[in-house]
Amino acid sequence: MKMKRLALVLNCVIVMMLLLSSCDPQTGRRPTNYPNTRWVSQDPDMYFVVGGLRNTDHRGTPHADVTYAQIVIDGEIVEIACRFATSGSQIAFYEPSGFDPETGVQLAGIKTMDIILFIGLCKFRPDFIEVTITHNDKGFLDDSITEIVFIREDLDE
Repeated sequence: MKMKRLALVLNCVIVMMLLLSSCDPQTGRRPTNYPNTRWVSQDPDMYFVVGGLRNTDHRGTPHADVTYAQIVIDGEIVEIACRFATSGSQIAFYEPSGFDPETGVQLAGIKTMDIILFIGLCKFRPDFIEVTITHNDKGFLDDSITEIVFIREDLDE
């Protein structure tokens, strides 16, 4: 009797571990779940617009949700793109070379890992996102910027 009960408890624990390990706690909380929105940061002066575009590999497997972005550096507007990982909380901002913001297509032969500007880990909330910078390639951002907070703005239909 005790062995059957122990086996049942162990099976329940194993099933729960499998269910929890396959869950993405960010599902439904990413900016891409809020179409027609702009996410604005005051420091640094930048924003991104949710485009709902999906970047895929050659097999059609989704890699990330791609959006259009702008950042103001010393009063000059610089166009960039950003990608949210399809699982987890990573965001990458990169040069839009080879990226068509209208279609979300990344041109063949362009390796986005070679043109990444900065990467961060996000804490997603419905009205704001906290991004902790984990990688600032080539000093694109000022070294004093370690966190960026984006506030959601709904765009007119």
